[in-house]
Order: sequence, then structure tokens, then C-alpha cells
Amino acid sequence: MVYDEANTRAQARSAIGLSRELQINRTDLPPNPSLGGTRGFPLWVRQNALIDAVQHGDETAAEMNHCSDRTIRRWRQRDMPYRMAGGQERDAITGFDQYLLCIVITVYPSATADQMATFIINNGGGIYSRQQITSRCIDLDIIRKTSSKESYDPFCPLNLLRRGWYWTQPPPLGQLGVERRHKIDVDVTGWSLHMVASNDARGYKAIRCREPGHYTRNHPRVNLIMGIEPGDPALPPHVDGSINRPRRWIKIVIGPVDDIIFGAFMNEMLTDIEQNPAPGDVDNERVLFWDHCSAYTTSYIVHIVEERPTPNHFHSINRPAYQPKFGPIEYIFNEISGELSEGIGTDWDIHLLRANIERIAYSLGFNGKFNNTFAHAGM
Repeated sequence: MVYDEANTRAQARSAIGLSRELQINRTDLPPNPSLGGTRGFPLWVRQNALIDAVQHGDETAAEMNHCSDRTIRRWRQRDMPYRMAGGQERDAITGFDQYLLCIVITVYPSATADQMATFIINNGGGIYSRQQITSRCIDLDIIRKTSSKESYDPFCPLNLLRRGWYWTQPPPLGQLGVERRHKIDVDVTGWSLHMVASNDARGYKAIRCREPGHYTRNHPRVNLIMGIEPGDPALPPHVDGSINRPRRWIKIVIGPVDDIIFGAFMNEMLTDIEQNPAPGDVDNERVLFWDHCSAYTTSYIVHIVEERPTPNHFHSINRPAYQPKFGPIEYIFNEISGELSEGIGTDWDIHLLRANIERIAYSLGFNGKFNNTFAHAGM
């Protein structure tokens, strides 16, 4: 038997529990094309060969660079190497077609793969399937995602500080020390009878994207101004203002809501509390909660709330910005929207929409539901 040093070494390594030796490449450089390499001459070799051909001629330059004079003549027409495609037909979107793909994603981020393929072919590009479009977008780290109503502003230092104040400070910075039965949550929302923008868009991975909606003021809109209370647990269940029969104040407007309209609603609501208080003087001091809408913070609104001609004391607190989950009335608005979406018909007009909003708003919140909503929002 012929002695083999490699076999002996392998048996010794196996006896002590080691793995087999891995073959180590002799060099990281690919073999020269003149010796059978398949990667082709690098660009710098081609350029040097062309320079040598100008100085010494094609045949001498071919001997100096280990290639043929025919190769040098071909490099003179095109010195850039061809892209290696593995002998398969090219199916990736590159060059001008990729440029068109980037344009359609930038201009129309909610476009589907079929719409992108149509845009490319209509502007002089090639024909691509839906799978090719999607695959190329994934290669470019561009994915389709659902837009979010949140933004990055909630996590800025100032808004994080205000959020901490809301839970740890007394009025007017926060709600600490305010009993639930003294709270009233107020807000405005609206509905219209026209199509809205798509909720899907395209964006880079790890980046939140949002498809901007193209809305106009020409569409009639029903705005609901609403204030709700959780109810007082000390009142009998059959009394208005109790947990089972909490009060709500509603004003429906067809059209925009400014500080004058909102101020009129606030004056009507506070006057109703003053003239028709719940038994036990529980309405003598109430705290109003709302978001950072500019219509709520004008001097006109502050005067209506703070400077009442009656002994009642009313105050207002702004909820943390970009934190709708802290507003109980936001959940009520979502419930109204859900019931509207289930019952809406193609024959509805703006007046029928208004009537159904009013009907649903007056039917919600009984049997302790408003109180449970306040508790769910942390209030």
C-alpha cells in the first residue's frame, strides 16, 4: 500500500474527534482568461492593452497582455465587459426600465404591479409580469404596506414630556386628582359620501409611509360635535347623569366647524349643565377634555369656558397630542362609523347621512358603556 501523508493526517484528526480538513484556495484572484478563466479580463487590463496597442501595435500589445490581436480590436469597439447572466434570458428590470419603475413608484406610490408594468411599456420599456415587478421591488427594498394614521411626532421629546404631565400633574397640565364623574370629553369628527384615497402605498423597509388623500372642500361633509360624560355612580340608575343614563351633548353641522360654531356648542352644553344640573350638585365643577385642535384653544373658547356668569367652575385640559387612545370619545366615534358602514346605502344623500348619525349618537353609551369607555382610556 502506498503511503499517503494526507490520509494518515486525516485518520489522526478523526481519532481525536476533529473534522476533516477543508481545502483552502491558493489565491483569491480568478484564473487568467488566457489560462482558461471564465470571468473575462478586468477593465484595467483592457484599457492597458488599448494603450499598448496605440504605442506598439495590436500584435505586440496582444503578446504583452496575453491575449489575441482580434480581442484588442473588439475591445477598441467596446471595452466594458458584458454582464454575466449565466446563459439565461434576462428577466430583471435594469437600466432605463428600472428608471421608469422608480418614476412610477415616486409619482404614484399606491400603484399596483400591473399598473407599474403598464406604465413601463407605455413609456418605451419592456414587457414584465406582475411577479417580475414585485421581485424587483423587493430587491430594491421597496415593499407594499398599509398606511398608518400614527406619525413620528408622538415620540418627539416635547410630546413625550406632555404625555408624562398628562398623567402625573394636576390641572391644567394633567388630569391627576380629577374624579371621573367630573370629566367631560369633547371632540369633533365628520363623514362624507365620496370615495377616499387608497390605504396602501409603497415605501422602503423600516420606514412608515402614508398615502396622502386628494380631498376637496366641494364635497358636502357632516360634522358631529359631541360631548360625553361617564356618569355619576352615586346617582340612582333611572336618573339622567347616572352611570346607566349618562348625558351626551350633540350638535350636527353640514359644512366646516370654526371657533364660532364650536363656541356656540360649548355655550349650549355648559348652559344646559348650569340650568339642569344632576341631583347632588355634581355639576358645580366640571373638567373638559379635548385634543389640540386650533378651534379649541382660541381666546373666545377660553372665555366661554372659564368666565361663566354662574357659580359653576369649568376648566379645560388638552389631551396629549397624537394620542387618540387617551380620548374616550374617539372610541365612540369609531362605534358610530362602524354602524354607519353597516347600514349605508347607495341611495343615501347628505340629509339621510345626518339623520343616521344623530340616531346612532343618541343610542350609544347607556348601561355603563360610557363609564367603561372612560375607564378603558385610563380616565
